[in-house]
Amino acid sequence: VAKASRAERRRGVPDHIEANHPTVKPLALMRYLITLVTPPGGVVLDPFAGSGTTGVACAELGVPCILIEQDPEYCEIIARRVDHALSERAGRLPLEMVAD
Repeated sequence: VAKASRAERRRGVPDHIEANHPTVKPLALMRYLITLVTPPGGVVLDPFAGSGTTGVACAELGVPCILIEQDPEYCEIIARRVDHALSERAGRLPLEMVAD
């Protein structure tokens, strides 16, 4: 798949936050690349985290990662998407659902 679906881009992001990053990558692609190049016990570094797809894929795979993003608008999207993925992996409620 060349492009991430709207549902994939929005997963974990509340409706009141616009997830409008122009280059969201497909999760399947990022999971494949992470498993292809990350050695056992390795850490993934994404210095241009964007919407956090690399972090979501790492969370799903249980691979530690370091994400860097200069645009504060995208940092909240990254945090929510990664938290949602970690929540699904751990079988717990995402933070936004616990806070309410």
